[in-house]
Amino acid sequence: MGAVCASICGDKNAKKPVPGAGGPSPVKYPGPAAAKPVLSSYKDSPAIYTEDVMIANNVPQQSGGGDATSFKIDKKLPEGLAFDTKTGVISGTPKGPVAAQTFTITATNAQGSSSATLEVTVKEAKGNLKVWVKSGKALKNVDGITGGFKSDPKCYLMLGSQTYETDVIWNNLNPEWKQAAPFVFRDLRVKETSQVKIDIWDMDQKLGKTEVVKSKQMGDCVLSVSQEKKGNSAKTTEEVKMKQGSITVEYQFERA
Repeated sequence: MGAVCASICGDKNAKKPVPGAGGPSPVKYPGPAAAKPVLSSYKDSPAIYTEDVMIANNVPQQSGGGDATSFKIDKKLPEGLAFDTKTGVISGTPKGPVAAQTFTITATNAQGSSSATLEVTVKEAKGNLKVWVKSGKALKNVDGITGGFKSDPKCYLMLGSQTYETDVIWNNLNPEWKQAAPFVFRDLRVKETSQVKIDIWDMDQKLGKTEVVKSKQMGDCVLSVSQEKKGNSAKTTEEVKMKQGSITVEYQFERA
C-alpha cells in the first residue's frame, strides 16, 4: 500500500530531476536582436571651415540602431583635417581654400552598416584693413605762386577698386589730418600682402569757385601690409617714406 501511495502521492524523499542530468533543460528566451547603426548626418552639415582656423570637432549623428564600432570615409579630407576611424569624428586645422566636396562616411558594427554624406568647404581666410592717415612731414612744395604760399596737400588711398580720400590741409607742408574714423579696406586675403597706394596732391580752389580740384602731384608711396603684419591684431604706426617727405599712418588688420 505504501509503495502504491508513494507512486501516486509522491515520495517526499524522492530526488527531483537535475537539469542537464537526464531531466528537461530550462527554456531560454532570446533578448532583443542587435541592430546595425543608422548614420544620419554630422553635427555640422554642411561643414564650412576657414583656412588656418582650428575647427570644433565634427561628430557623427546616429538616428537609431546599435552603436557603430568603426567608421570609414570614401576619400581623403582636405589637408589639415583628420578622420578618426573609431569614432568618425572630424578634427584639425584646414590648410588651404578648397571648393565644396561631398564625402561618404560609413558606420559599421557586427550587424551591418549604413552611410551618410557630408559636404565640406574650406574658405579663404579674409579680413578688413583699417587705415588712419595721421600726418605728413617735409612734403614737396609744388605751388607755383610766389610770396610764401605752400602746397595744399590731400591724400588719395587706393587698394584694388576701393578708394578713399582725406580732407585738404591748406597751405601746409607738415599737415596733420588727425583722422578719427578709419578708412576700411574690406575682404582682403590674410595670406596675401596688401598694398595700399597713397597719392598726395596739391589742391586748388579757383577764384570765385567752390570746387576744389587737383593741381599737381606732391608725391606717392605704398603702405605694404604683409601676412606677418596681419597677424598682429594691435594698431600699428608706420612712417611711409616718399622721394621727398613722408606720410605717417596707423593701421590695424581684423579677421572677418
